[in-house]
Amino acid sequence: MTSADPAGTCNPSSIVAPTFEATDNCLASAVSVTPTTAGPTGPACARTQTWTANYTDACTNAAVPVSVTYTWVEDVVIPVISVVTSADPAGTCNPASIVAPTFEATDNCLASAVSVTPTTAGPTGPACARTQTWTANYTDACTNAAVPVSVTYTWVEDVVIPVIAVVTSADPAGACNPASIVAPTFEATDNCLASAVSVTPTTAGPTGPACARTQTWTANYTDACTNAAVPVSVTYTWVEDVVIPVISVVTSADPAGTCNPASIIAPTFEATDNCLASAVSVTPTTAGPTGPACARTQTWTANYTDACTNAAVPVSVTYTWVEDVVIPVISVVTSADPAGTCNPASIVAPTFEATDNCLASAVSVTPTTAGPTGPACARTQTWTANYTDACTNAAVPVSVTYTWVEDVVIPVISVVTSADPAGTCNPASIVAPTFEATDNCLASAVSVTPTTAGPTGPACARTQTWTANYTDACTNAAVPVKCHLYLGRRCSYSVISVVTSADPAGACNPSSIVAPTFEATDNCLASAVSVTPTTAGPTGPACARTQTWTANYTDACTNAAVPVSVTYTWVEDVVIPVISVVTSADPAGTCNPSSIVAPTFEATDNCLASAVSVTPTTAGPDRTACARTQTWTANYTDACTNAAVPVSVTYTWVEDVVIPVISVVTSADPAGTCNPASIVAPTFEATDNCLASAVSVTPTTAGPTGPACARTQTWTANYTDAYQCSGTSKCNLYLGRRCSYSGNIRCDECRPCRNM
Repeated sequence: MTSADPAGTCNPSSIVAPTFEATDNCLASAVSVTPTTAGPTGPACARTQTWTANYTDACTNAAVPVSVTYTWVEDVVIPVISVVTSADPAGTCNPASIVAPTFEATDNCLASAVSVTPTTAGPTGPACARTQTWTANYTDACTNAAVPVSVTYTWVEDVVIPVIAVVTSADPAGACNPASIVAPTFEATDNCLASAVSVTPTTAGPTGPACARTQTWTANYTDACTNAAVPVSVTYTWVEDVVIPVISVVTSADPAGTCNPASIIAPTFEATDNCLASAVSVTPTTAGPTGPACARTQTWTANYTDACTNAAVPVSVTYTWVEDVVIPVISVVTSADPAGTCNPASIVAPTFEATDNCLASAVSVTPTTAGPTGPACARTQTWTANYTDACTNAAVPVSVTYTWVEDVVIPVISVVTSADPAGTCNPASIVAPTFEATDNCLASAVSVTPTTAGPTGPACARTQTWTANYTDACTNAAVPVKCHLYLGRRCSYSVISVVTSADPAGACNPSSIVAPTFEATDNCLASAVSVTPTTAGPTGPACARTQTWTANYTDACTNAAVPVSVTYTWVEDVVIPVISVVTSADPAGTCNPSSIVAPTFEATDNCLASAVSVTPTTAGPDRTACARTQTWTANYTDACTNAAVPVSVTYTWVEDVVIPVISVVTSADPAGTCNPASIVAPTFEATDNCLASAVSVTPTTAGPTGPACARTQTWTANYTDAYQCSGTSKCNLYLGRRCSYSGNIRCDECRPCRNM
């Protein structure tokens, strides 16, 4: 068979009919078949011609007819181009955008017009006369070319603002009372105009007070493209002034009769002028200081004439002061110095006066004193008189110092040595004791000679008493001291004991620390003596605070008791401990963990050397199997009842051993039909015990398989839930069979599908 189909070409030069042949299983070779045709049909733009071949063999078996159809176009008509839209600015200024025109071509062989894309070289011409041309060309499928069509736009691109300039100006420039005011003239230059344009200004007329008259002329100009020039203004100023200015004193540093001013600062003046915005400084004239040193004067006079020759009334300022550098002299008027006497009945302060060259008589001066100073045995008090005259001339200070003794403290006699035989038999000799007196007004002790009446008492109980007496320089008599030598007696030392103790004994944060109290029992005293202990204050770290109080006591005879100490211990701890997680084996949502290992916790305590293991509490697992949770909470309170912030750890996991189930939702099995119009894949869904609703499952397939007379296609749905539990289903489409499935299914190729 042959075919020379033009296949839609334009204006083919000739149409060559196709040729046919028939093959017959009962003939050795093919047989040529002559087709039939009705000739060309259809319009010129869609010409067709069909040839049909028919053949019946010798056994009247008719072959299926075979047809061949040719298509072509007969078209010599040129298309026509037309303008569809045009947005020509038509000479407007600065169009926001240039929208190109659109074109279309009508073709006798097309049902509707065809959009044509024009060509353009872009805008041309100067900015004030811009043009752009678009030309549309179109050739149809049969190479028939339309007559080209062009559209030209014109517009102005002008964003340059014109410039206004002042041509003439007759500004009086602040002159006084000008005879006349001549307005200025203006012109504007525009980049789109050949010459400048005269501009008429606007003015509101003269304004401002008489002394500051102004008049402003403002020129405005906008070109044809609405470009507005920057306005230009000319302001004239002048003065209309016949008012005299006024002078006033701005500053005055008049010493006003003070003494020896460091400097004489001249007063300053200013003049207020009705034609000036602010006052004008005026320089005065002066003839210099005059008068005697104690009554100096100086006068300054200010004069001012304004710019319009108006003279102000003169103003004068006069200063007065004293020049005095002679210092006054202080002298002592009276003095009642005790001169070292003991315990004077009263101390009468000295009196002073000052003579000043500028005063007619002496001036009484009140001295200053810090009061008595020095130890009682060498008391002193100094009074110092200072005087400064009215001119700050300071006299040389004058001081008077008294000395006396304040001594009412009786001296104390003590035993220096004692050789008491202490009851021994027939001592070889009796050595008298020695005494000394300590006096608060003496640098060292004084030896005192005792008196004695000699030994007394029976021979087996002999005693002898020596009595020492001492009176100091201020007639203060010491308490007499006696020393007895006893036979059969010995001396015993004082004993210190603890009276009270409030030892916290390691308690936490005691509200207060109450020191222990002590007393000493002395064989020479009738009752115990309270003893004040010494302490260095609390020591040691906050968690192990200690404080020790030590009591010492020495009796009147310098016998020192054995020191006694009391030590308190306590804890200062307000720091809360901190709980931390040591280990955590959170399954973190995993499926069917083999075991749940509880987390472990520890607490760090500022008062412990190492962390403490903390046993948490838990209510056990809760919630559903698909969303199991368990929370462990650790609490810890230290020995000082400081509670740590509780720390919790929550595990989450799933207990799911139920496999999901896949089921077939829809199935359009052709069931062995011939040439089905379409194969619609089955749809699947999976139900999961841990999900609220079924899940759509997308199956996989390898596509149709098998010979044409026995085509099959299998879709397999797989689904794995969030916890790796899976189900699988396969569905084969068999000719002449239908399957319905649930659960895990396998469809055998050799027998109808069934649930497995």
